[in-house]
Amino acid sequence: MTTSYRIETISPNEVSDLIQEKLDQTATEDLRRWNNKEYRLKRIRLPAHALYYNLENVRTEEECEQYIEENNLSKDHFEIKNFSNISTQQQYHRIIYAEALEKKAEYVNKFITLKEMQTEAIYVNLDGIAMNGNTRLSFWRENGIFPEIECLVYIERHLFADLLEVTNYQDSLDDIDQEYAWYNKVKQVLKNQPDEGYSSDDFKRKAQGAAMSEKQLQEQITQYYLAKEFFSAGYDNYKRFKDLRSIGKGYGAQALKGLREGVEKANKTRGITGEIINKLKEESWWVINDQASSTEYRDAYRAIQAIWKDSNIRRLITETSNTGDFGILEDSPEEEVIPRVERTDEDFREKFKEYSVRDEIDRAESASLAFAELLKDYAQKIQKAVDSHINASTDTESAKEAQDILEQAVSNSREKVDQL
Repeated sequence: MTTSYRIETISPNEVSDLIQEKLDQTATEDLRRWNNKEYRLKRIRLPAHALYYNLENVRTEEECEQYIEENNLSKDHFEIKNFSNISTQQQYHRIIYAEALEKKAEYVNKFITLKEMQTEAIYVNLDGIAMNGNTRLSFWRENGIFPEIECLVYIERHLFADLLEVTNYQDSLDDIDQEYAWYNKVKQVLKNQPDEGYSSDDFKRKAQGAAMSEKQLQEQITQYYLAKEFFSAGYDNYKRFKDLRSIGKGYGAQALKGLREGVEKANKTRGITGEIINKLKEESWWVINDQASSTEYRDAYRAIQAIWKDSNIRRLITETSNTGDFGILEDSPEEEVIPRVERTDEDFREKFKEYSVRDEIDRAESASLAFAELLKDYAQKIQKAVDSHINASTDTESAKEAQDILEQAVSNSREKVDQL
């Protein structure tokens, strides 16, 4: 892909001096609070060419790694310490603009056809690095839109990681559409994780910064590692996170959610083995790759639910019950790599036909037991009512009338069942 925009040669000192000059001319301050700290900002306008891209944008992490590999560059080529290198910025413009092209129709309509103005400021540090909005910035530059950019500049120096965190948090509060795939926030959390892991307080703060509960963040981290296992399973169309876009707008989030739920359920089942887990994962990989198109299921999520049904897990445990060890499998997806066991596509298709038939049987059985289960539920509720509501103040006459109605209903149902 070729781009026409050329990064202008401007020194870091020139950028910093320009920012400071405009800050000195602006009296009004904004304030952001995050993690028991206050961050002071001022709103100014800066030339579009004076801003630097954030080279460590998690959205383009895989593309940067690929560019480094294809061009035999050092691994630290796109680290933030190289932000002022004009050549590196030009290379990154090409990478980030490819991201913008995925939203081309929307951006063209918004900024060119409708000529909408900039509605959200770009957060910038004192070095002129755009902490957010890099994709939009690349589109504006490439198409000559907004020669001047409205910026919110952090007027004091802070750690880059801290500024990135408070910016991400503020974006989530402002509901700014960052077009993040689900895994990008996970990458951001894991990127700066210490070797010993986060403390509970730090993890809570990371979850808040990602606009999630701690439980939601942990679930997405698990799905992230399951996706990495999938990439190692041998399917040519799925080698990295960006490949998940072919699954749909959610980048495979729903299918991986179903897989996570299935694995978590299986790991709590007595008698489960690693062999069973691996077998069911293998079937999950196949149906994600196939997108359930060769099965009777409407989509991969529903097919995965069939794979990890309680009845299927119990059946497999029974079938392998003479093999010995039945310990609970510890969930450590980041360490376990599941190779693709060679079953043919026809083998998988037959397996999913089997699942579909079993689903039909389960539904029929559930329907046949529905009336009995409903009566049991009513009986439990009546017993609770007896225990909690019959006392000296109970209106006995009204109670007896209601009991007569109930007894008549039971009698009618018994007659109907006897006629079957």
